[in-house]
Amino acid sequence: MKSSVAVILFATLLMFTIVEFTTSEERSSEEVVEERGYCAQKGIKCHDLHCCTGLKCKTEGSSKVCRKN
Repeated sequence: MKSSVAVILFATLLMFTIVEFTTSEERSSEEVVEERGYCAQKGIKCHDLHCCTGLKCKTEGSSKVCRKN
């Protein structure tokens, strides 16, 4: 009985650790994007960039550029 309780506690602790690690990894990748401190202005290609406030990444011809909403 004691060994099964110990196994359950160990499994729970292991799962909690995995969830915490995954969550912290997601948070750190989001922070990196925000810390770049750069936003693409109107007419600038936005395939991997964030458009500045008031602009959205929209298709123009064969590429995507930042345009007004």
